[in-house]
Amino acid sequence: MKLRNTAAILLALLTLAQVSCGSDTTAAPETDTAADTTEAVTETADPLPDNLPERDFGGETFVILSRDDLDHRLEAFAEEENGEPVNDAVFQRNRTVSERFNIKFDFVWATEADEYTLTDMVEEAVTAGSEDYHIAIPQTTYGGFCAPDGYFYNWHDIPYVNLNQPWWNADSAERLTIDGKLHLLIGDYLTTQLDYTWCMIFNKQMVENYDLESPYELVKSGKWTFDTFSEYIKGVSGDIDGDGKMTEADRWGFVTHSDSAIGTWTYAMDLSVAEYDADGYPIITVNNEKTIDVVNRLYTLIYESDTTLYNNWNVHEQDPKINALFEQGNALLAATKFNSITALRNMDADFGIIPYPKYDEAQEKYYTQVDLHAGVLAVPSNVSDPERTGIIMEALCAESHKHVVPAFYDITLKTKGARDNDSAEMLDLILDGRYTTLVSAYEGWEGVQWFTINCLKNSSNNFVSHYERNIKKSELRYQKIFEAYQNMEQ
Repeated sequence: MKLRNTAAILLALLTLAQVSCGSDTTAAPETDTAADTTEAVTETADPLPDNLPERDFGGETFVILSRDDLDHRLEAFAEEENGEPVNDAVFQRNRTVSERFNIKFDFVWATEADEYTLTDMVEEAVTAGSEDYHIAIPQTTYGGFCAPDGYFYNWHDIPYVNLNQPWWNADSAERLTIDGKLHLLIGDYLTTQLDYTWCMIFNKQMVENYDLESPYELVKSGKWTFDTFSEYIKGVSGDIDGDGKMTEADRWGFVTHSDSAIGTWTYAMDLSVAEYDADGYPIITVNNEKTIDVVNRLYTLIYESDTTLYNNWNVHEQDPKINALFEQGNALLAATKFNSITALRNMDADFGIIPYPKYDEAQEKYYTQVDLHAGVLAVPSNVSDPERTGIIMEALCAESHKHVVPAFYDITLKTKGARDNDSAEMLDLILDGRYTTLVSAYEGWEGVQWFTINCLKNSSNNFVSHYERNIKKSELRYQKIFEAYQNMEQ
């Protein structure tokens, strides 16, 4: 989600929090109250009205189905205010929408031990004709598994959902629309879309110790490329324990793991994975010279240099392992996500936040991905009142844009997680480079998005051979998805 108009919103609504508002010069309307700042903020006209009609839903219940992990619970629900900015903003958002439309929220939590559980619950309810849920928040990939079977409502047909508003990710909505049907939507309600954004962190003390150029300046000048990165991490690695082997106990230029951390390079170096024909059908384009070059570069980085600790840790160990190595001072640079950065608040050495490198200086901007573990919004296809769903979700996303996102982004990350103004600037740049595609959402675990990762995990840089062995299966999957959408009513 591009955080458009964040500065204007903060100026109008978060004056007392003294949050930096960036370079946006949009000013809040003047009020007649000068003495009481709180009153002035309260009386200020909404700089971004949602333009929704007034409705009284008579105390009806609106059921939200999400996962039971703490991050996903906080995304949807806060039991009470506790002084934590995001928690309190979520609590206020829900209360505001509940009181405005006289509606009650109920929450059902699906176990995250099996990601299929949530979509199975939707399928069972729709098949039985039971309107158990009014909005579902599946993991991105599992939402993509479920959508072609017709269990979700077309967002384009839901009244009052205005994709031109800044609280919706219109770019992803366009990319995720198939044959005029949009079943998976990304909006500012989804704080996990912020949580699971991939980036890099660097140890400032090590930068100083090795007399290295500031990564911030490299990024700002557009020179933070893969080649620059590869040179940057040379000369840092060392056998700290003197056992003659390079292990986790030693010092590394870069630490990463083998799954999404490596997959993010596909986004960062702007690889063409798929394009679309005139009918919106995805044409796989990943087998090209640039992809082959990227795979060769990553293979050299991972397997043929002493600069990188690359490990196929268990998925539940990946983030804690990366954090532990970085916090112990065993890495100059590390691949991570925003939700892991907050766990480094007690780290003694200062650190900074930067994007993944570009392919080359000619690349327009820095890109990244949101880990597919993040949620997406889906409406079960048997909702009886899509107008009510549209009004409530538009209101929830609008309130999130105005209050929850600023709390998460400008207070939790910029004030607590990042340790300097440069890192705060980097956050803006990183979040501006996120995107989600049809390929990443719908292809499952065997599609072309994973070709580069799986090739490297097999200790191979022969991308063409890997492609030829797997392409037929991927093409068949896309054919089935497209045909399913063509035969779908909504």
